[in-house]
Amino acid sequence: MERRNQLRRVVSFIFADIAFLILGAFLLIRFIRTGGAGMLQMMGGEPAAIDGPGHDHNM
Repeated sequence: MERRNQLRRVVSFIFADIAFLILGAFLLIRFIRTGGAGMLQMMGGEPAAIDGPGHDHNM
């Protein structure tokens, strides 16, 4: 009986792993199809320099 419970636990973990892999693949495909990669490219790079009063961090 104990062996059957261990086998059931292993099988449930395998199914959970497969379900999360499928979910991850779905979300990755959706991200790519909706333009997520292009958005990340646009956001990449250095932030613009902010010059002006109140932005002097030298103490």
